[in-house]
Amino acid sequence: MPFLGTQPDLIRQTDISNSRFIDDRIISKHPRFPSLTRNIRTRRESNVEIKIPVYQDELTEYKPSPEEPFSGFVYMDAMAFGMGMCCLQTTYLTKNLSHARYLYDQLSIISPLFMAISAGTPFAKGKLLATDTRWDIIAAGVDDRTARESDPKSAEYIPKSRYSSISQYLSTVEWNLP
Repeated sequence: MPFLGTQPDLIRQTDISNSRFIDDRIISKHPRFPSLTRNIRTRRESNVEIKIPVYQDELTEYKPSPEEPFSGFVYMDAMAFGMGMCCLQTTYLTKNLSHARYLYDQLSIISPLFMAISAGTPFAKGKLLATDTRWDIIAAGVDDRTARESDPKSAEYIPKSRYSSISQYLSTVEWNLP
């Protein structure tokens, strides 16, 4: 949805998202999506802050504006920017928890390859991005950490969004252990 959020003058309903760029009428009516949008915003005590670098070349002049307050970045303020993008989700049936952990570990290795092969998100809000995958957009779009939890100097610091990359393998297979 390369032009999602480019016409803020058409927005009439924002009770759920509180967005400057997204009208709540685009949110699925299934209870999960309005609830998730509202809960993320409530928990973090602010709208999400998605900042994705703009592709820079010698002709790109990108100055801050009310719609784009961060120089050199496309700014988005609602979960819909990430969750509104297309993706393929798959569900696997495993025989037990041990097998599920092993499968998770193996998929974590090849997932970046699939993401590179299927890269198809070079635009956001009508601007060319310095990336071509949606991962950073969706990770920031569902980041429910508070300001304290996002601050590396805070005792409450959580280093990554829940949709971020993994930090360790889960299975107890010998070659995955440190």
